[in-house]
Amino acid sequence: MTLLAQKCTYAASPHIYHAIRLLAFEQLCNAAEIKKIMVTTSQPLLAREIEEWSSANKKSYEATITKSDETPQEKLSWLLKCLPSFIVGIIACFGYYIQRIQIGKHNASKQKAIPESLMFFDIFTHFNPSAAKNGQFVSGYWTALADLISECKWTVNWVHSFYRHKATPQINDARSIALKLNNPNAQLSRHVIIDDYFSLKALANSLFDVVRLNLKSRSIKRLPKCYVKESQFSFQHILGDDWHNSLAGISPAKIFCQLNSFELYLTSVPKQRMGIYIQENQPWEIALLHAWRSNRHGIIIGTPHTTIRFWDLRYFYDSRTFRSKDKNALPTPDKIAVNGPVASAAYNAGLGPIDRLIEVEALRFIETKKYKSRVQRLRQNDSVANRKPVLLVATDLLDTNTTIQLEWVERAVKANKNNWRIVVRPHPASDFSQKIYPQWQDLVDRGDLSELLERVDVIFCSNASSIAVDGFLSGKPILTMVNGRTFNFSPLRDLDNGINISSVEELQAAISQFTFNKVNKPFYYFYLSKDLQKWKKLFLGHPFRVC
Repeated sequence: MTLLAQKCTYAASPHIYHAIRLLAFEQLCNAAEIKKIMVTTSQPLLAREIEEWSSANKKSYEATITKSDETPQEKLSWLLKCLPSFIVGIIACFGYYIQRIQIGKHNASKQKAIPESLMFFDIFTHFNPSAAKNGQFVSGYWTALADLISECKWTVNWVHSFYRHKATPQINDARSIALKLNNPNAQLSRHVIIDDYFSLKALANSLFDVVRLNLKSRSIKRLPKCYVKESQFSFQHILGDDWHNSLAGISPAKIFCQLNSFELYLTSVPKQRMGIYIQENQPWEIALLHAWRSNRHGIIIGTPHTTIRFWDLRYFYDSRTFRSKDKNALPTPDKIAVNGPVASAAYNAGLGPIDRLIEVEALRFIETKKYKSRVQRLRQNDSVANRKPVLLVATDLLDTNTTIQLEWVERAVKANKNNWRIVVRPHPASDFSQKIYPQWQDLVDRGDLSELLERVDVIFCSNASSIAVDGFLSGKPILTMVNGRTFNFSPLRDLDNGINISSVEELQAAISQFTFNKVNKPFYYFYLSKDLQKWKKLFLGHPFRVC
């Protein structure tokens, strides 16, 4: 559950980018007669890594440290470093509790779970807020599966983890939605906000865990250097913060709070036959697996709900991890439900437990079967060439990437004499705030994605956006932003079905060459059977209580 074990190159541990680049740098240097290394960087720790490597390999070394472009968030993190990390962890536990104190009566979000049932776990985002206000649970995670469950009259417990975003800016907003979803007519299901189980007891347990970890970790805070196999890089400088922040401070404190919430909840509920959770290998999932097994519930299945991207290292482990019988082995699900041949191929590359894979339909992409091809729409609308083409900008979760993406769009469209109409689709978990993006607010469309894709002509995606696949399956040209600061997380990375855009000039050239009759080649990316036969097969042999 630590930062090092998560390997979250995307957000939590960006210095892993440097580690991978340095390994590539070392291979290049070993393959050529390099005598001198000259480094220009704003990151002194990176320079120290290269300096030590140069010294060990008897290379001449010279460095220029430039001014850092810290964001306000990074400066706040620097202020927190002024406090002892142990104290920061204690403060973080109290902060976690204060943010979740119940104000008003929201007991409906803590309704008693139905026994011998299905239990689904997800993040409380990517749902239809308007439908929820009317007591209907329309989930972007589970889509048609929720309808199947209703048709079969299976009783289900839905467990949601609170995430601050536009639909639920405060936890009381999430509680209010859960209250409406648990209306008297919803006899087949119960909705729970797991954060409501972070009680005073959970706070006390978390504080105890923080203190115990601090005492245990004192003997391992200083370790001798260790090296990657066949490398002379130790990465102790660039990954040193991840090591220390995994043992003390905000990161372990938050993990303990999540763990104690799941332990209290899963101890209090009656036995469940099967659990299914969205799988991204985040810390809360490890907490869930531990608490589920500790309380002897039934089988539990993880399902990667979108795409398994090449550089998303969270999904991949050394294969020995899954074979370990050690008591401290990584908690893993009984089965992993993959949603298509591309996902299966990613695990079959040797970095996953292929003996645990089962096939299911891609719930979040079932609607793509309803898309009309570009050619069909052109035949229906002969005047299409007389209108402005529409560019859909699918933004990133991280504001740092989104800001660059929107700057490129603004400049490229101006260079094309504003001959394009722009629609912005924020990441589902991003609030896309008025403060940061004031001039883009009128262009935002958070409506039904399948309907939106019918109205656009070209899609410009952040390189981590799964909308690239939605757009590709609907026949749209896909432009993927690769800005050099991050790796290429595009789900189309190895499929030759998109265009990588690495500069404003390339974006300008791509949209200037647009023609209305361009159609993508079809590709068998997901299992998309609307009758959900693969999901039905999964549930066979596990009878659930029927209301």
